[in-house]
Amino acid sequence: MAIQISNINGKKVYEVYVNGFDLRGRRIQRRKRSIETLRKAETIEFQLKCELAKLRNEAVPLKWAEWYEQCLRQMRIELAPSTIAGYESQIKKWIHPHWANRELQSISKSEVHELIFVECQEISKPSTQERMC
Repeated sequence: MAIQISNINGKKVYEVYVNGFDLRGRRIQRRKRSIETLRKAETIEFQLKCELAKLRNEAVPLKWAEWYEQCLRQMRIELAPSTIAGYESQIKKWIHPHWANRELQSISKSEVHELIFVECQEISKPSTQERMC
């Protein structure tokens, strides 16, 4: 978090740089360049710090792998171990490799349909496809 002074063509300009981390621990950086006055630079620095604070406090969307682990924990409470083992083997085999690092909200209905009925054509039994839905 700094305001730096530079000379461009003999003219004094300011650069504002702020950084921080979101709830996942991912680094967030913001920078503004070619600011004409120190007062404007201080105002922009304050605005960027506020923006970072909002991002830091914002709810982080779940990724597929995180959601999947939460579901498994819940299912272990309610379902038989053999049922969970069946679900796990099918999901790890067909779905998990495609979506492991994707945010849950970015997965559309059409992508689910395409994965089950197009990309996983090797699934020969309709009952297996129904279980995956």
